[in-house]
Amino acid sequence: MITNILLLLNSLFYLVPSLLDGTLDPVPGIGTPVYTKLMAWGNFNNIDLNNGEYYRLISSMFLHWGLVHFVFNMVSLYQMGPYVEEKFGSGKMGIIYLVSGLAGGLATYYFGGSGKASAGASGAIFGLVGALISYFLLNQSSVSSAILPQLFLIVAINMYFGFASQNIGNAAHIGGLIGGLIVGFIFAR
Repeated sequence: MITNILLLLNSLFYLVPSLLDGTLDPVPGIGTPVYTKLMAWGNFNNIDLNNGEYYRLISSMFLHWGLVHFVFNMVSLYQMGPYVEEKFGSGKMGIIYLVSGLAGGLATYYFGGSGKASAGASGAIFGLVGALISYFLLNQSSVSSAILPQLFLIVAINMYFGFASQNIGNAAHIGGLIGGLIVGFIFAR
């Protein structure tokens, strides 16, 4: 249920601005019309937060840099969301998503570099993975021993690509993962 709402919100935040100005650029760069559009619609860099525009910590987790970024994150949310929702319930899954997204945004603010702009759901999605890791660590079973290595592999692969590319905000991924681990631990107890 909440997964579908989050998919819809992310889709609206991607499609409405893109359709309004016709910028459906698959992989845009900084300084392109897409970058300007995202700044207007609520992504952030440190200057915005220093100026008190704190709402951007929420809005930025629903905006995406281009079609490839959007599709990749929505496929991940579509795959992980129902599983997290099954383990924690819809309300708690929504809380995990938002807290993890905020943790990813704050990590970007403090550790991502002052000029780095942030947008995307990946910090929140990493939080879903973190919550599942906490859940399966606390609820040991044959299922958890099969799933935990897969979750660790997902994290390792994504961290590798994050460190290998300058365009990926690993600070958001790590912050979201830690946020999800903590909230997941609290809820899974």
